[in-house]
Amino acid sequence: RGGNWTLGPPELNWPLQEAPRLRQPPLDCWRTDMAKPTFASLVTQGVRERSSLRQGIDGEVADIRETFQELLAKPLGKLQEDLDAEHARQQQSYRDLHLAQILADYWLSLARDSAVSEGYEACATPNPAARNAWLNDVRTLASHRRLPEMHGDVMFNKGMDGLMLAVQNETGIGPGEADPYVCTAALLVR
Repeated sequence: RGGNWTLGPPELNWPLQEAPRLRQPPLDCWRTDMAKPTFASLVTQGVRERSSLRQGIDGEVADIRETFQELLAKPLGKLQEDLDAEHARQQQSYRDLHLAQILADYWLSLARDSAVSEGYEACATPNPAARNAWLNDVRTLASHRRLPEMHGDVMFNKGMDGLMLAVQNETGIGPGEADPYVCTAALLVR
């Protein structure tokens, strides 16, 4: 049997958990989990919102079972509303993720050019002036490619803010601190 599988090249990969936990997202820094099916996502959100979580496998199973039963006890119309809202949130999460990957790719293109002319260190840890110039260049490149028009100004600015957070956060992003698109941008630009 395989173990510790990933998708993508070794230096930029998407982990596939060897022993995935329903209660946890695939990456520690994700605040929400867009990778689960919609109903499973509702269950795990309900578990996380509990005032106290039980410990151990048996505790996890009990928390999940109770949350599952609470969801099924809702009136069908309310459950459908919750499922539709979660589905819409997940769709938006994937749109945000896609935009973040494009913007991170633009960033990496600028960093690669800098590494050629100024050396690896200037690329890996740019000074604040260079970092701000690259962010402006990413915004300009994205505007020339009409990303603000395609995604809308609000979503585009949200993506740029996520990229800025990813490149300015020198210590990394801690567990459960960010949306998946910010975590992914941070993984790509580090």
